[in-house]
Amino acid sequence: MDITKIVAIGLIGTFLSIAIKKQNPEISLLTGVITGVLIFIMLISDLSSLINIIKKIGTMGNISSSYISILFKVIAISYISEFGTQICNDAGEKAIGSKIELGGKIIILIMASPLMLSLLETILQML
Repeated sequence: MDITKIVAIGLIGTFLSIAIKKQNPEISLLTGVITGVLIFIMLISDLSSLINIIKKIGTMGNISSSYISILFKVIAISYISEFGTQICNDAGEKAIGSKIELGGKIIILIMASPLMLSLLETILQML
């Protein structure tokens, strides 16, 4: 990951968005979205490295692949909902952004419930 490239793209996108905002607010918003997508695309290779590390830790710790799968899904939901929330906030729609955030939290809770149940079962067996 080269943070200087990420910051450069972010600053260029910000300056373009500010310059365009007065003449065409819709294009300004689109500039922000495209900038965010470009930064995300730059991070995909680093995310794949992280996924491989988490898989290796799961294998070394003898953790079920279904639990690792849930972990990946929870992380993905978290990032996607945060990205959507920030886009809505940038567009001035904070109410919609907060609903996306709430939806992401509820879905994460639903996805993580098997892990919580398994943890509770393990604790009860220890007692």
